[in-house]
Formats: sequence, structure tokens, C-alpha cells
Amino acid sequence: MNSVQQVAVGAPLFPEWFDLQPSSPIRQGDVLQAIATDCDRWRQTLVILTADCDLAHAKHGGALTCVPLLEAPDYLLSFRAERLRDGLVTRLVAKLLKVYRSEARDGAVQISEERMRSWLAEEADTRALSAALKLAGASAERFNSIALCAGALLSEEPSSIRQAVWSLAAAKLELGDVPTDDRARQAVASDFASCLRELPGDALFLNEVSPAHVSGYVAYLRRVIELDDTVVALTASRLPGDAEYVRVSRLRSPYIYALTQRFASVFSAIGLPEEYEKAHDANAERVRSLEGI
Repeated sequence: MNSVQQVAVGAPLFPEWFDLQPSSPIRQGDVLQAIATDCDRWRQTLVILTADCDLAHAKHGGALTCVPLLEAPDYLLSFRAERLRDGLVTRLVAKLLKVYRSEARDGAVQISEERMRSWLAEEADTRALSAALKLAGASAERFNSIALCAGALLSEEPSSIRQAVWSLAAAKLELGDVPTDDRARQAVASDFASCLRELPGDALFLNEVSPAHVSGYVAYLRRVIELDDTVVALTASRLPGDAEYVRVSRLRSPYIYALTQRFASVFSAIGLPEEYEKAHDANAERVRSLEGI
């Protein structure tokens, strides 16, 4: 299995969950699955972070604090593919403007990067763009090739990691970052894999979260979702008519504690003024230069 497939499919390598008795009460770390199949991906699979003591003594006011568990490909498409795409589009637009300006005559209209980007998003026929700019011959062909690649990135919303890899790789090849299609795809797939291995502090990777959720998930801690505890069914065999979620498992220790620790650190970080940071740097520089000490 190649790196593209590993990222896209995942592998049930390590279970971070355990099964529950139907009589077990709701507790921190419980994994909830939306009953509605058309539920927004941010609300499809959730994990409860409300403290056990609050739940046991009914101090939570009936509200369960949760964070989403995104399938790994969904996380990568939302947080990595978009950043890669924006960077590549910026470079492609700069290259288009370079081709145009090299051929533009005195008095030719000046086009900003922002206008060129919006023009690409609006116009599906790249040859119409080069014609409007009065480009011809080799310059027009070069412009059309770059514009076609940039336009595809702007207009397409990849539905899978494989599709994202192919479109991003085409842009890297057009820009000359890599010599072949295979090398380009390997570079993008490796980038996705690295992103998944080295998640930022506001995310935690989980291999498996229930018997039916085994393809790799990312708990995203910056999107907090509250649920009324009355809409959660403890087991699939007992689904009241107003149930919106069913509990499917509970995270093991230490994974739930790692999750809550990261959650606390995300929202407890205190930003300090820029002036403070500059003064801090100045004092460190004094130590480095042995000035006045």
C-alpha cells in the first residue's frame, strides 16, 4: 500500500476505546455517533469532555460539552489541502502575471494578483483570458497551460485525499517544483502524511474510536459543540424517538486524559503584548552580547 492509500484509507492498528454495558451512565470520553446520516461532518462523531464529577453530581446543567472527531481525510482536506492549494495558486497567479507582463506593450492594462485570481475563478475558458489580454503564439500557450492548472485548483473541491493529491501534484509539476508526475504525487502525499504524524496542539490523532470507526480520526479541539443530554441514547438497542446521537464506545485512559489536557491548554493560553515580546527579546540579546551584565 502506498502513502496515498495509507492516508486516504487508514489502518485499524490500535484501539483507543473500550465497549460499555448499556447501563453504564454517560461519562467523559464517551464517543457519540449522529443518528442522521446527512449530519454535518463536524457533528457526525463527537467525544464528550464534560468532567465525570459534574456528570455524576448533575452539575452540567444537562449540557454535554463535546468536540468533533473528524475522519483523517476530512481533517487533511480542511486544514492541509486548502493551505497547500492557496500557496500554489498564489505562485501560479504570479507566473501568469509574469508571462503577461513580458508581452504587454506600453499602455497595456495593469492587472493585480487579486484581479487575476478572481478572473480565473470566474472564467472557465482559459483561452478567452489569453485572448482578452492579446497574447498570441508561445506566450498564449504558456499562459493557457498555467491558467488551466490554476483554474482547476480554484474551482474544484476535492472529495478525497487521492483527488487532492492529483490536483495539487499537477500544480507542482506546472510550477517546476518536481520533474515528473510520480514525484509530484509522492511529494504531496508525503506532505499529508507528515501533517497527520505531526498534528498541532489543538488536535489529537486516534486510530480507532469504536468497532465501526477504525480508519483513523482527529479530535479537533477548537470547535466546541454542546448537546442536550436528553438527545443521547446509551445504546443502539434503546433509541427513543427524540434521540439524535447514540453512544458507541468510551475512550480508554490515558487517551481521554491526553485529550482533556490538550483541550485545557488550547483555551488557557494567554497572549502577551507585542511590546512585552520585544522587551523580552532585548533582554535575551543583552545576555547574548554580555552587555551590562
